[in-house]
Amino acid sequence: MLVSTCCESGVQALRSSLDIVTSAVAVFSMNIDKIKDGVGDKVGLILRGVTMFATCLVIAFAFEWRITLVMIGLAPLSAVLMSLSSRK
Repeated sequence: MLVSTCCESGVQALRSSLDIVTSAVAVFSMNIDKIKDGVGDKVGLILRGVTMFATCLVIAFAFEWRITLVMIGLAPLSAVLMSLSSRK
């Protein structure tokens, strides 16, 4: 009888510990999916934007170096405007 009671309390403690662990795992896996969805697209967009900007600079430099200077001067303004528009 005493062994049975000890076993039941041990099993109950294990079940409560398992519930805590499984709920934590569920929360972590749900948050990982959110992070993956949010970061996955943004990294690709940033890489594409940087590549396009560098390509445009090379093409502008090939045609006329003064166009390249104008593009370099307007790049920070363009980056700020894109950042503000993406927050909405």
